[in-house]
Amino acid sequence: MRGERILAAALAAAGSRRFRNRIAGQAARYWSAPTGSAWEANSHWRNGIGDQAWLEVGDDHWKIYETFARALNSPSPNTVMEWGAGGGANAVAFAPHAQRFIAADISEENLDECVRQVRATCTTPVETRRIDLACPEQATVGLAGSSDVFLCLYVIELTTDTDAVRAILEIARTVLAPEGMALVQIKYHTSDRRTRGFAGTAYDRNLASTTTFTIEEFWNLAAECGLTPRLITLVPENRLDSRYAYYALTNPAAVQPAPPDEHLLDVKYTEFAATFNADVADAERRAARGNYISRREGEQPSTTDG
Repeated sequence: MRGERILAAALAAAGSRRFRNRIAGQAARYWSAPTGSAWEANSHWRNGIGDQAWLEVGDDHWKIYETFARALNSPSPNTVMEWGAGGGANAVAFAPHAQRFIAADISEENLDECVRQVRATCTTPVETRRIDLACPEQATVGLAGSSDVFLCLYVIELTTDTDAVRAILEIARTVLAPEGMALVQIKYHTSDRRTRGFAGTAYDRNLASTTTFTIEEFWNLAAECGLTPRLITLVPENRLDSRYAYYALTNPAAVQPAPPDEHLLDVKYTEFAATFNADVADAERRAARGNYISRREGEQPSTTDG
């Protein structure tokens, strides 16, 4: 792995844009369609990681969400959207508590499996959105401000660079209702260089650790994207992997103008009326004086007569 890290760094330095584009293309092809049992495990299908692990994924994430929601006094969600729904492990834990569930994924097979698992669990309606990595925001057309909860779990570490992560956070900001919560998980790295994520020479060789952040790096990135970081919890290790950080990010409420102060309006109106009436009275006096002077001047005899 160390040799591959050095080689990947050398390739990136020699032609960074070309290298990034190549890895991004490999990632898009990898996730777009099943390639075997490893793909189903990485997509967290029930038959890919086994019943117990699959159920734990959703249950653990629901418990983290409940803890965050209680701390933030968040109401029960009406609409939940998951970005990267995979095989439905999270969907089956969240959908029963919502009135509407929206599953977004790159793979049509993942979306079909997610819907199948939710329908086997509850009656909550499920919508699907196919993600095109070349234009991911297209998957959110018509969904602006529609979601109370946005989930992005076991996805960030699979992205190919920070720009892709930034795009996801901006999508979360778009689809969340004011004060809605994004529950986002990352894989964090420490001062140990071996924990830092990197894109290998082939995407599928290191996909689960392609992109990592320090705790504060991701906190700051979320804030840059217009979300408000509120809470964080760490899971140093679980059945699937290690160094997981979960963030509660909220969408700021739009600033509403303050309601008018009726008393102040009355005072200002009285002042205006008094000023207006005084101005009118003054104008009438000036007009009357002008008319009087005009009549007097018209009545005086001309000095050129006789």
